Amino acid sequence: MAVLDAGGYARYDFKTATKLLDMSRSLLEHYQGSLGTLHSEAESAEDLEKKLGTLAKGIGPTTVNIFLRELREIWPKAAPKLSDLAIDAAKSLSFLPDESGENERALARLQELWAEAGGSFRDFSDFETALVKEGLLLRRAKGHEVKAAL
Repeated sequence: MAVLDAGGYARYDFKTATKLLDMSRSLLEHYQGSLGTLHSEAESAEDLEKKLGTLAKGIGPTTVNIFLRELREIWPKAAPKLSDLAIDAAKSLSFLPDESGENERALARLQELWAEAGGSFRDFSDFETALVKEGLLLRRAKGHEVKAAL
């Protein structure tokens, strides 16, 4: 708990600390304490997501997606889909056409735009994270519009 507090994660409680300990034990037991070993033992991107999700109770698809988004440029098997929030923001900002398309094509298009703007593949996750944050703002704004209409 003290480590979480020192790291600025004051909103986390003992339940979260317990989950982190459970995850660490599972990582030690199954992968010699190495996320690199977990990655190398995964047969595919889908298997990697499954292995991460089974490390401990409470690690769901969103947590796995966020984690792998940060490792997309480092681990070959880290290939999470773009979140709906990122896609909505990219459409709102006219980075993607309004008609829905395949997630992989949307990701490739955003990576292309990022490179054209001078971004590197290694820092694409910064752009993707910014899109997710913008998507959250859009979702909140829509929620306020709905409440106002009621």
